[in-house]
Amino acid sequence: MSTWTKTIAASPLAMAGISILTTSAISALMAAWSYRSLRQYNMGSLPITTSSTQYNKEKYGRYFNWDKYSFYVNGQRVVLCSAEFHYWRVPDQSRWEAILKEYKVAGFNCIRIYFHWGFHSPNEGVYVFDGNRDMDFLMQLCQKLEIFVLAAPGPYICAETQGGGFPIWLLAKKNIRLRHKVNYWYSKYDPEFSKYENEWFGALLPILSQYQITNGKGGCLLALQVENELDEDLKGFPIGLHDHMRNLSFTARNLGITVPLFTNAAIISDSFITRPDSETRYGKPQFGVDLYGFDRYLVWVPTGGLLVLKNDRDVVTNTWKPWDPAIIEGGLDGIESTVRSYGGGAAQSPILIPELQGGWFNHWTCPYTYDAIYSYYGHTYTRTLYDSCVAQGSTATSFYMGYGGTNWGTLGDTDVYTSYDYSACIREYGVLSGRGRLLRLSSIFMRSFTQLAAATDLVLPGKSYADIIITASPTKVLAARRSSKEVTGAGIAIFRNFSKEESSSYNVSIQIGKLPAFQLRGLLPYKSSFISLVNYTANNGLNLVASTMPIHLRTYLDVLALGSSKIEVLVVQNDDNASGELAFRGHVTVQGTLAATTRSELEGAVTVVRFEKQAGWASVTPATSATSIYIVALATHDLFTLAPVFDESHFRKDTNTSKDNYSPTLAAWGCTHISRDHVTGNIDIQYSSNDTGVYVLSGKPVTGFQQPVASDPYANIPFILQRSLGPISANLFARPVLTNWTHRPVDFESMAWHPLPFHKDGKPTLDTLDLGYTSAHCLYRARFTVPRNSGHVKLSINARHRVTIYVNDVCVGGHFTYSLALMQPGAKQGADWEMFASGRREYDLSGFVEVGVNSVVVLVDSVGFQRGPSFLYDFRNQRGIVQAKITGAKSISWDVTGIDVKTLSNAYTSTGFPDESATTHYTPAHNIKQEGQGPSSTTSIITLAAKAFTPRYYISHFDAPTASASSPFRVPLRLCISGSATAYIFLNGVLIGRYFGEGGDCAQKDFYMHEGFVRVEGNEVKMLVYSRETAGDVVIKVEVREWRTDSGGGLEERFSFNLVEDGAPVIFGRERLPS
Repeated sequence: MSTWTKTIAASPLAMAGISILTTSAISALMAAWSYRSLRQYNMGSLPITTSSTQYNKEKYGRYFNWDKYSFYVNGQRVVLCSAEFHYWRVPDQSRWEAILKEYKVAGFNCIRIYFHWGFHSPNEGVYVFDGNRDMDFLMQLCQKLEIFVLAAPGPYICAETQGGGFPIWLLAKKNIRLRHKVNYWYSKYDPEFSKYENEWFGALLPILSQYQITNGKGGCLLALQVENELDEDLKGFPIGLHDHMRNLSFTARNLGITVPLFTNAAIISDSFITRPDSETRYGKPQFGVDLYGFDRYLVWVPTGGLLVLKNDRDVVTNTWKPWDPAIIEGGLDGIESTVRSYGGGAAQSPILIPELQGGWFNHWTCPYTYDAIYSYYGHTYTRTLYDSCVAQGSTATSFYMGYGGTNWGTLGDTDVYTSYDYSACIREYGVLSGRGRLLRLSSIFMRSFTQLAAATDLVLPGKSYADIIITASPTKVLAARRSSKEVTGAGIAIFRNFSKEESSSYNVSIQIGKLPAFQLRGLLPYKSSFISLVNYTANNGLNLVASTMPIHLRTYLDVLALGSSKIEVLVVQNDDNASGELAFRGHVTVQGTLAATTRSELEGAVTVVRFEKQAGWASVTPATSATSIYIVALATHDLFTLAPVFDESHFRKDTNTSKDNYSPTLAAWGCTHISRDHVTGNIDIQYSSNDTGVYVLSGKPVTGFQQPVASDPYANIPFILQRSLGPISANLFARPVLTNWTHRPVDFESMAWHPLPFHKDGKPTLDTLDLGYTSAHCLYRARFTVPRNSGHVKLSINARHRVTIYVNDVCVGGHFTYSLALMQPGAKQGADWEMFASGRREYDLSGFVEVGVNSVVVLVDSVGFQRGPSFLYDFRNQRGIVQAKITGAKSISWDVTGIDVKTLSNAYTSTGFPDESATTHYTPAHNIKQEGQGPSSTTSIITLAAKAFTPRYYISHFDAPTASASSPFRVPLRLCISGSATAYIFLNGVLIGRYFGEGGDCAQKDFYMHEGFVRVEGNEVKMLVYSRETAGDVVIKVEVREWRTDSGGGLEERFSFNLVEDGAPVIFGRERLPS
């Protein structure tokens, strides 16, 4: 033994160190081995290869194809401007068409659809595809309206819906590993779960397969998403199973799906990317899907989010800090290089974002509504995200949501209440918001300049392309410059004002070759953006070097009066919100009504044009040509209404798709909504009281339109036509009155109760999933005997979520166990662990019981099962009573009752009260009064003593003359409720909303009355009402009202369509003009 070894052996400290190092090394080796083993397991072993499920480009590429820049439809490049649509959140099927028309008006040419498994399957083996679940009807409607579809059939869809879209009956099979997950961090392939997933695909995909674009001309279905937000890795930790994706992809192909398959990774990660079969990872074959996609949610509302650790429900909105542009810069800038670095299919396919944030959802207990969320993001947020994606070369984005809709019935999960407005582009009551209107300006730019903008490469900052260098001051105003692959020398620049100075003014420096640089001035508000042209040559040869004046649309018109075909028209913005200058090569002549000024730069090599007026037109003629391009300038209000109509010739077999289909066939502004039926040519117009006239760009006469008068800024140009709009008076609308009130008390004793044994620790032997009582309420009854001199009788109860307790038909109180934070009682997401905090409450029943037999009825109202997003595995968190004990009493027995949703045709449409469908024993409700005197009173007031207020049903009726389809006016209605009570609301037999008015449980007091359900006469409103108040009177006010907004405010206020009670009523005039 050496001297060194003897010295070490003689030193206890040294030996301890060696022992620690040895143990650490062994532990590290074991961890590495375990990690590799887990990786290898996740790679799977099913004999299904990437190539066996790959899209057949050779066979179907003539219909749908792609390169790394964009998709091709029938051989033409297409920019996909898409948004999410949930048919299952629109219960009135007759309104689907109106909403999808609004999508088209908003500039979207595509929708992505989550298909909801549980919505179609109320019980095992049962699938419903009729009525408002008719998917043939929906797909035919998309083809009729010429809207492309990205299908997302899950089977898991997340989407803030119960169980993430899994059927309730599947959740109840507790031996099934949903999404193959054993727990939060570990997955193990479950063949039984795969069997049920395949069954769902087998029911749905044969329907969808009929509408594939690969079937030939006219198909609307472009691609099908496999699973949802499933990542291989979560920040380096393996979570997704390759066999999961193998099975679903193989099943889709076997069921006749021939369009490409795509993914949407929850985070940007190297997940399920298609690669050659020969490539292995961790020694095992990989599996990839045709198209790699990923989701991007950047800015979350301060009280929302996935990993909230503090229950901040009481944080008021005026303390919220403005969203930080650095979040968008960090989350979007650089995604192109990141995705391309993954190689494989990710390097060879378009930057595809199946879910790009289009708003945010709201939670129970938060003291604000979606209006506050809309104001938090503002008008510009969604457009800025889109423009930032364009800066990264993305030509295929889909916003989540386009129209949020309603969590009618009990569709929503624990995160969301009735409204799913989402502060989206289209608000819940069907109006296109300012956010959607500004987004439209960018999407229609990309669509009208598709040939130039759909295939671009990044030009590094400060570098020359086509002998032009562009820089900006402040530097953060210029997000990116990109060169066009298809149009030599041309390109786009994305301006985005994230400057630290927050100034609206900026300068752009332009250097052509070795000539001195010259400057263009611009005005762009902080957190705003637009896409501009660089080195663009118009069809008359005029070259636009660069522009700080926003150009939003290009169209070509055949105008005989100007003696030329294919006149090029650019629609620009030049007002106090955004303006700038245009730099043309050479000398140009400018005429028109915009009061143009010009200056020469580079000794006449460039002419810079600026307009002094905000609205009007100008012709720009180069010295080298006799023809002009035309510029039409719109002020911001009119830009908010600019709505082009594009020719979607891909859907029609008799159309020559070799022509330029990127130019809109019609462009209009000045009214809230304008659309044209491509078959009949009829033009539909909706307008508000602020709209006085509508204009169209058209080279041909348009029925009902004429030349503007001489004083109009758009006069004296033959391709701008105008139509005056009639005034709208609020007096045209009479607010409906709820009349003929009747009521019926709930009779607990007559219900069919079933014994429910409890364990010694107070936990029930069956939970609500076992019982099938999962839609809203589960009712429990305890019977017990109170002996003389028993002392205090107490009930200790832990339940999810809302509890209301009656002792001998007297309310003794209740509570709501719910938290925005993780690991708290009633956590809206994640584990609901009692080890961290108890959700138990204790009630002293002593003052309500009597000697002898007593009865306690406990209503437990669940706000839904969780959806298991990302790595969370919380689908089966317990609902109903978790634990309950009664002390101070004897002979205690428990019973339970409710409605087994597996017996319903729709599992999400019940209050859970077994007597909800009874129609007898209703009597006049004499306790209801009208507020104020006379027939003008429209508010009904229910007043009852709190202790005597056991649950009861109320029914009333109203008429709505404007509900007629032939009415010249559209008036969306809402049901307004206030008071400390709970109300489940039915409109003409459909459960449309849940009002929780006690204790700040929910901020929603206004419930959209779906226009497809509202009739001209004889509408019925039915409510199940109760309260957990224990003292005084419970006063509930109910009224049917129109929506009201701030019509006199600025554009931000007017086009938010936020509710303002003292604002102007939302009334739209309607006109249909024949072709």
